[in-house]
Parts: sequence; C-alpha cells; structure tokens
Amino acid sequence: MVATSVEARERFDEVHRNLDPSHAHALLEAELAELLRSTVGSISYGETSDPFKIPVEHILTDAADRDAVMSALRAELAGGDATGCDPVLDGDQIFVSFTSTVVHATRSPA
Repeated sequence: MVATSVEARERFDEVHRNLDPSHAHALLEAELAELLRSTVGSISYGETSDPFKIPVEHILTDAADRDAVMSALRAELAGGDATGCDPVLDGDQIFVSFTSTVVHATRSPA
C-alpha cells in the first residue's frame, strides 16, 4: 500500500494509525522504488495497481479507533480535509480506496 500524494500523506498515515495502531508511515510509489533500489539493487519490475475499493466496515478491527476513522471519512465526504482514502458513500456504506505498488529489485552478486 502506498500513499497517493505528498499533500494527503500525513492525514493518510493518521487515519491508518487509527485503523491499525501498528501502522508507521506510508511511502509514495517513487519513494518505495528508491528505497528498494538503494538498499537492494537495480529495479527489475514495478507496477502500481488501480485503486481498489472496499467497504470500510470490512477493515475495521477491534484494534481500530472506529470513531476516529469514521469521523475522518465523514468529514472528508462533507468537504473536509482529504484522508487519502477517497471515501465514497454508497447507500449507507462508506467505501475507501487503497493503491498498492509492487517493486522487484535484483541484488548484485557480492
């Protein structure tokens, strides 16, 4: 999972820490690729998926701060700060979107 913009990343991380307290920090696609290139080796493959949508209720666990997550998403739906989750209201469900990046690198022989 990657953050989709620098502008929304801080809020994205905050919402994700409310979803999952173990969340530390999401990288942008280019940052992930550079981290892998600089620590492993040359990039041999990279692909970023189209965002996938999922009802937020499907990812809220007992560890989540449900009220904080739902408040942030509802605030964005009402025109507030972007969460980076691109919430959409469909009937009585809020759907969120996530983007994934896969990067492969090749370590040079020692």
